[in-house]
Amino acid sequence: MEMYDVETLQVKQRKILQEIYDYVSGAALGKDLYSVENDLFRYVLRMGHAFLCEVIARHGTGKAVMRSHYDTTRFFRNMQGIFSSLLSFPRAG
Repeated sequence: MEMYDVETLQVKQRKILQEIYDYVSGAALGKDLYSVENDLFRYVLRMGHAFLCEVIARHGTGKAVMRSHYDTTRFFRNMQGIFSSLLSFPRAG
């Protein structure tokens, strides 16, 4: 992925952060706590996704070889479970 793509992702991250600031100082003030918490959780998920996209753009999945489009890997600390990413991104590079 080119540097322009990383810069685009960083713009998206800042946009989401600004949306959170605007929400907290505006619309959140007229809602009940449960709704605000739910909305903030969704913002945080979007923010995490935006940062994960940047990591993948810079580094890929970290695997040398992808066996298939729906590659799976074992959890680091729990070899019983299987981690399968919800995101399907091509390896950078």
